[in-house]
This record gives sequence, C-alpha cells and structure tokens, in this order.
Amino acid sequence: MNASPLQPPPESFADFVRRHARAQAEIIRQTEDGVRAGLEGPLHDMRVAIRRLRTLLRAFRKPLAATRAAGVEEGYARLLRELGPARDTDVWMLFLKRHPVLRRGASARFLAAQQREKARRQQLVRERLEGPEYARLRQDLERLIEEDLKPGTRRVQPNPAAGLGRRALRKALKRIHRRARGLPDLSPEEMHRLRIACRKARYLAEFLSGAWDSPLDALARRFKAIQDVLGDVHDQDVYLAHLRTCRPRPPARMLKSIHLQRERDRLRFDEDWARFTRPRYQRKLERVLAPRRDS
Repeated sequence: MNASPLQPPPESFADFVRRHARAQAEIIRQTEDGVRAGLEGPLHDMRVAIRRLRTLLRAFRKPLAATRAAGVEEGYARLLRELGPARDTDVWMLFLKRHPVLRRGASARFLAAQQREKARRQQLVRERLEGPEYARLRQDLERLIEEDLKPGTRRVQPNPAAGLGRRALRKALKRIHRRARGLPDLSPEEMHRLRIACRKARYLAEFLSGAWDSPLDALARRFKAIQDVLGDVHDQDVYLAHLRTCRPRPPARMLKSIHLQRERDRLRFDEDWARFTRPRYQRKLERVLAPRRDS
C-alpha cells in the first residue's frame, strides 16, 4: 500500500537505526567527563545509553550484517561488563548509607571498608575510559553512524522500519515468556534474566513508538513496571549475596530487613506479571505485532 500524499513516507530502516544510535552516542559522549570524575549519575546514564545502543544493534543484527554494528555492539558489551562493578558499588553504598541500622552508627569500620572498595573501582573505570581501546570504540561507533548508515546507504536494505520492528518485538516477547517458564520458582539468576528480557523489550517498544499506529508507549510502560520491580527483587538478592562475603561482618539486623523487603517486592512482581499475562491482553499484543502486507 502506498503512503498517502498527505503523509510523509515511512522511515527507512537505515534512517531509523542511525537516528537512535546517534542519540545514544551523544548521551555516552556527554557523560564521559562525569564518569571519569567518579559521579554516580553520569555512570548510571552512560550504562543505560550503552544498554539501549546494544539492544538496538543486537535486535537488528541480521539486517545490519554488512555494517560495523556487530563489532560495535560487542565492544560496548565488554565496556558495560567493566563498568558494572563500579555501578554496583555506587548502589551498594547508597543502600548502606540509607540503612537504618548503619545510620545509627552500628559499624563505622564496615562502612569505611566499603568506601575504599568504591574508590578502587572508580579508578579502574577512569583508566578504562582514558585507554586506547575506548578511543577506538568511539571511533567505530562514529563510523557506523556517519558512514555505514548514511542516507542512501546500500549496506542495509531500504525496508521500512515498521516491518523489521514488528518482527523484533515478537521475538522479544517470545524471549520474555521463555524466561518466565518455571514461575513462581525461578532462581535469583533466572529472575534476573527475565528482568533483562523485559528491559530489552521495553527499549525496542520505545524505539519503535510512532513507527506505526499502535499503543507501543503503553506496552513500554508495562515492561518498565515489571522491569523495575524485578530490579528491586534483584537488588535484595545482590545485597544478601554481598553481605555473606563482607569483612568485617555487617550488623545481623540488616539480613532480616532485606529478606522482608524482598518478600514485599516479590508480591508486587506477582501482581504486575498477572496483569501482563492476562489472555485478553496477550491476544491484543498478537494483533498489534502481527505482520502487515504494507511493511
């Protein structure tokens, strides 16, 4: 079906990827100085932008096979793994500072030891961002955007973004349901993998919002609600695992309070998941994401 004369032509797939990759690249660039300075906000924002960029490039790996996309995605995957420990330490220290047991001064030696570990990890991040590997990665991303995905490129098929986007979202939904097999008895690791699957689907829905007439903004909000509560559950699991290895030992009352909070978070997840998996809503998603002849 041809586009109406009153409507702009549908966005090409190359233009779609170029637009969103450029937006994430700009966020990464803007956060670099703050990350080097050890600031928590820029590190969080950089990691989110990298995750969004990787989701974009990985979801469309096949149609981007003739570009640098795979190498760029793998390079940022390595960087994300190296940034992770520093971000985990930031979250951990924020939790410790807010915890009522420690606010009463129960363990100054324990807090001091955790602060030293945070400083060590921040130094590792600074060295990574000032090294030659990161400079090459930045250059590869710039070439992907400005050369491989330039207007009129022949490195990707001139398909509308909508058709490939529907296919990618259908795959993302299948991945979520596959990761959810075994509920409610999933291990902490399996719950975390379900959270990642929801996060990737959310990013795709946000990228594709407006690519065709569909309620993808509402779908993205549902994914975010599930992702957020799974993130809270995961935080409690990480805290419990970390406390088992900490020296000096943390106050005993911390463990009980974390277990109680995890139980509350898990109940919230059960409610959100029940709303998402209602048969009526799942049938609606099938209709929204069904293949179309015009895309």
